[in-house]
Amino acid sequence: MGLSPAAQNGLSGNMPAALGVALVVLTWSPLGGSPVRSISPYAFATALVAWRHGLLWGGAFAALACLVAALGGALPTPPQWSNDLAGEGLMTYLKLSAVAIGVSVGKHMGERRRDNGPKQ
Repeated sequence: MGLSPAAQNGLSGNMPAALGVALVVLTWSPLGGSPVRSISPYAFATALVAWRHGLLWGGAFAALACLVAALGGALPTPPQWSNDLAGEGLMTYLKLSAVAIGVSVGKHMGERRRDNGPKQ
């Protein structure tokens, strides 16, 4: 009994790489002594998932990346937000969702341009 094609698609491609980035970020925080507060690794992993699997998976991975950031101690960033973890988590999710949307729309537009390009 094997995996369905949809499940195989979810486990192939860039998903393992994105999960690896999230795992590295999560383990770096306790080992490195300070959490990874830059949004770049989280955005990179979200972009990988959105490029290969689309906006829905990109949005889901953005939520997972926010959870990884919170578990790794990256939230809250400014001291004045120390009592508003939910607000900063939502702001981080919105930023990562914007990455997923941008990558998905960019890929879709590139595919349309390639498909409707000049015919020889």
